[in-house]
Amino acid sequence: MKINSMKNLFIALLNSFRILLGILFFLGFMYIIGSTFGYLNVLYFILFAISAIFLILKNYGSRRKRGGVITYNSREFMIIPLLSIGISIGLYSTYILLIENRASALMIGIMITLLIILPGWALLHFLRNAKDSVRLTSNFIEIKDNNKLISIDFGEIKTYEFNTTKIIITFMNGNKHEFDLFELNLSGRDGLNIQKDMAKLMNKTIKT
Repeated sequence: MKINSMKNLFIALLNSFRILLGILFFLGFMYIIGSTFGYLNVLYFILFAISAIFLILKNYGSRRKRGGVITYNSREFMIIPLLSIGISIGLYSTYILLIENRASALMIGIMITLLIILPGWALLHFLRNAKDSVRLTSNFIEIKDNNKLISIDFGEIKTYEFNTTKIIITFMNGNKHEFDLFELNLSGRDGLNIQKDMAKLMNKTIKT
């Protein structure tokens, strides 16, 4: 119980850290756009970002169904260009503020970290895991995580759990497999949708 409590605490802290980094990145982006291009452009950027996020979530979700097979694979072609644009703006704005002495060395260092290094790491993460996926058929779930591919028959599954961070599958023999949704380029929303799809497919398997 103590190990589970510590693990849940670690997951909660990790999620909070990711949210904090996202907020800092957004605020820093607003600062450099306002400082470099004018604060009216901050409003334009916010409207553009909201529209882009809505477009991604609405029309370019991870779930696809074809020929009875449901595949969850993050469509990075919208996210990667946005990150690339963000890094480019970060580089240009940092350079302008540096040569015009409009920001202190500490502020420049913070901007480089938040607006270039971290988005660059996120870009590499998306590219590295671009082929990761979760596939569901009427009889099995297949999880591809980089070079690791695991195919699990529904009949071998005792319990399964999908939360906002992990896929946890327990086999009839008591063994467990855990997969991090973040490492698969999937969101918590994808995890919940996978759970719903899997419940429907397993119920059909039991009835037949």
